[in-house]
Amino acid sequence: DSVIFAALNRPSAGRRSIVWIWREGETSPVPLTTPDGSEITCDGEIEGVSTGNRLFLVSRGEDADLWRFNRALTEIQPVLKADSTVPRPSQLTAQGHLLYFVYQGESVGRELFKLDSSTGLIDLVADLNPGPEHSSPYNITPLRDGIVFNATREDVGTELWGLFPEHESPILLGDFVPGAESSRPYSHHVYDDFLYFSCDNPVHGEELWRSDGTPEGTRLVADLNPGDSDSEPYSLTILNSALYFTARAPHTGEEVW
Repeated sequence: DSVIFAALNRPSAGRRSIVWIWREGETSPVPLTTPDGSEITCDGEIEGVSTGNRLFLVSRGEDADLWRFNRALTEIQPVLKADSTVPRPSQLTAQGHLLYFVYQGESVGRELFKLDSSTGLIDLVADLNPGPEHSSPYNITPLRDGIVFNATREDVGTELWGLFPEHESPILLGDFVPGAESSRPYSHHVYDDFLYFSCDNPVHGEELWRSDGTPEGTRLVADLNPGDSDSEPYSLTILNSALYFTARAPHTGEEVW
């Protein structure tokens, strides 16, 4: 087992952080280095995820922004170098042998990309908000053999989308606030092969919903605060094979359900 972190070797204004690795059994960390022996540096923030037999690490460095490692952390390869004028890759999420992340390409805004960990090939999943406009996917969550996520499209606002092997591109799971207004689903949690989440809706207010990854299987769990009033479910937590959350109802106030 190992721990990877970013830190300055010594305080120095304007100096970049070094990415360090502390392996089990060793008395001190050592810098992570590229194949030519150069230290991997970053802007002070790193993000990592493992998929298959690979570890992927995002650090806005001088040589690359996305790196690929083997499980032993002995082989290091640069995968992607972003233009310094655009945000670095983010929202790294592993699903099987695929790594999903958000990135701004040459002719598209911030959209969903995927990387095949077995081949190292990177592809745009879909330009949901066509052209240079951003769909800015976030809350990317693995569900069964696919993923669900929030994204913005001009005609539907920020809503819930799904991507599964039976579809060539993402599908809209629900336009909970019809039209260009947004429901902005939040508190994504997977329980018993369903995604549970909270979102706003003009008929039911802000309530708890669930989705099996299909539009027809995306539905309201309960209207705890009837009508268009909000129960505002939050702090979804799985404990002892049950899903708990906090919500507000007319006769109980804010309680745990």
